[in-house]
Amino acid sequence: MKKISILFLTFMALVSTDVFAQCSVIGEPGSFAPTVDPVAITVSCDQGAIDFTLPNVAAELDPGIYLAGANDGTAGTPVDPVTFPDILAVPGFDIYAVSPSLGDYYVGTEYGPALGDGDGLISGALLNPSCDPEDQTFYALPIIDIYEFDQVANALGAFLNTFVGDDVANPECGQAPITGQVTVNPVLTAQLVSEDAAGCGDLVAALFDANGNQCAGTEQTVSCGADGDTPTASFAADANGCYAAQDVVGTACSGCTTTTPCEAATPISCGETVAGTNIGAVGDADADALGSCGTTPGAVGAWFTFVGTGDDVVFSTCDDADFDTKINIYSGGCGAALVCEGGNDDGTGCGGFTSQTAPITSVAGTTYLVYVTGFGTDEGNFNLTLTCTPPPTPCTPGVANNTGVDCSTAIDICGECSVSGTNVGNGPASDFCAVPACTGADGASASWLTFVGDGGTYTFNTNGSDFDTQLAVFTDDGAGCFTCVDGDDDGGSSIQSAVTITTIAGTTYFIVLDGFGTASGNWILSVTDGSAIDGEGNAVNIPCPSAPASCPAVTPPSITTGIDDPNTPSIADPCGCGNPLNVDLDGDQATSADNYFHEIITIQSSTGTIVIDGQSGFFDNSGNAITLLASDFVNIGDTDGNGQDEFQAVVWHLEGTGYTFDVTVDGEALNLSNSCNACPATDIPTLSEWGLITLALMLLSYGSIAMAGAGKLAGSNNMQLPVGFNIPVNAAILRKAFAFTAILAIMGYACSIIFFGTIFFSDIVGVAIAGPVFAYLAHLLYMIEKKNK
Repeated sequence: MKKISILFLTFMALVSTDVFAQCSVIGEPGSFAPTVDPVAITVSCDQGAIDFTLPNVAAELDPGIYLAGANDGTAGTPVDPVTFPDILAVPGFDIYAVSPSLGDYYVGTEYGPALGDGDGLISGALLNPSCDPEDQTFYALPIIDIYEFDQVANALGAFLNTFVGDDVANPECGQAPITGQVTVNPVLTAQLVSEDAAGCGDLVAALFDANGNQCAGTEQTVSCGADGDTPTASFAADANGCYAAQDVVGTACSGCTTTTPCEAATPISCGETVAGTNIGAVGDADADALGSCGTTPGAVGAWFTFVGTGDDVVFSTCDDADFDTKINIYSGGCGAALVCEGGNDDGTGCGGFTSQTAPITSVAGTTYLVYVTGFGTDEGNFNLTLTCTPPPTPCTPGVANNTGVDCSTAIDICGECSVSGTNVGNGPASDFCAVPACTGADGASASWLTFVGDGGTYTFNTNGSDFDTQLAVFTDDGAGCFTCVDGDDDGGSSIQSAVTITTIAGTTYFIVLDGFGTASGNWILSVTDGSAIDGEGNAVNIPCPSAPASCPAVTPPSITTGIDDPNTPSIADPCGCGNPLNVDLDGDQATSADNYFHEIITIQSSTGTIVIDGQSGFFDNSGNAITLLASDFVNIGDTDGNGQDEFQAVVWHLEGTGYTFDVTVDGEALNLSNSCNACPATDIPTLSEWGLITLALMLLSYGSIAMAGAGKLAGSNNMQLPVGFNIPVNAAILRKAFAFTAILAIMGYACSIIFFGTIFFSDIVGVAIAGPVFAYLAHLLYMIEKKNK
């Protein structure tokens, strides 16, 4: 009972003279008659937030036995000194809003002693606020929480139960409307936060609530663009119509200068490292319009500027950036005047895809612009370092106005770091020396130079020449056998060339300085230390002594033709009339459009480099048109011992039409054409002609036998019998046999004229040979027959 009295005294201390409600939690009659009007104030930027103040309100609790259980009118566990020796009842109030669409919903709660000690403050959120200037309806509901009380810690213990005012379950503590109505309409105004319009500064504005507090997330920054501009920050109307669109206008801008990122470039000097970033930067349309400059610029970048000193300069972010960088170097000024000088994406040996440019020889007094970007849209921080190196000491060209027309008169560059000359009027390198295929030695005008290696590495470049050059470097074994070491076209500055080689001490080298295609002019050949393929580096003199090696004779490539007749290895007539491998498709032996000449094309080449450029008029042995390929040429070796292999291809071409053949052999353009007239009628007898010849021979034999039987050859008494090696012959009988054979031959010629309209030359030759033979055989048969008788 003592503990309950203590509780009672504690709560009585909280009660003021103005009683909000008097409730009994054990169901005894009580009253609920609020006499105050809570005031709603809106102080937030959110129209859904609301605060209520409840001035000097309190609740009085009847002493008694409280229940610890469900607040549903059912019996619960009695809260008595035995079960709960220390308890505390905490009074409070709930505020509810009335919504036509949501019904009644909870807004907020205030507990405890503050209700009896000045104003109570209830903060909550409106679920369905109305921003129109109309009234909202709210009501208050008393609540009582019961806790165990820890007197040692002077703190609340375990929660036991809550009693909530309810017209149904607890009518003695029922809800009470808040007299009067509350207007919920937050007023937000757009105001300046700061302004620095003079000098093209920034205007900063934001929205503020009715109490002058800045609304979070509403700040806007507007910058001046140029003199006379009036920056304006604009705020759109709230979607619920709680506040209208508003503008905040600053003062007119003055003292502005429009500067592009390129024009505001950060200066950098030789030996300096400058920190930079492209985070939040904007792209540069002029640089983007240039496209690739050593590499294509990324989306956004930072600009730097440098005044040329005449040194070789290198710009680097190598291993000194936290993103994938790119560097572009320009001259000529910002905007459309930008001129590309070079650039780099991923520097050699640089980690993290950072960059380092190749050396560029700067022009003293010239302003350069350096654009550091990221790959694609990459952004980050970097350090840009500028390294300057004095350029190599320029050489005075030596051995001027020499041509080096062939390798036997090659220009000795001993003791020189730069030589000059001309290739005007010179022929191809292969006109004089048997050089193998090598890049840079296939032009129409070449100059020859020579030196002896010392084991050093040298770069030869033609920068400064007034025509499109090529370079090729050969070694010579001392016996005139050349080997290609390296060659180049356009590896130097612009259309000039550069070659870097490591020499072998004591080895003789030949350099062919050639023009691209038919190009010729005045050339300069510079020698440097081989540090870069573009000729950058220190000038170096080729050490002496040096002497050109002897130049071997050369057999230029050539094309010859002939026919493949095993019985006639060489035929002077390239058309090959009478060649047994010629083709007569219809076999009529007459001159017609289906007669094809057989021919072998032989190409003399030292390298086997054959490129067929154009051709027409080739056929196979069936009369089908074919395209002659380089692979059709078969290497049969150096059959004539002239130092070049022979490559042969077999073709046929049409009688009376011929062919044309353009080909490049070992870099030299050659051509061949051949058109053969129809051959005269063939001398080879036809089958019918052979039949007449056979008939004539049969008649000769028959006539001989008949004459022997009829004694037409009688009266010849000087017959000799075949004894030993003597040839049996009877002159009288042989004369008579010749006479009969001649008569029969004349009869055969007459038949040829009657049936064929002509007598073939082969028939005349055949009869001239065969007639005497058959005449002798006829007389021999007669002699044998006579002997037998």
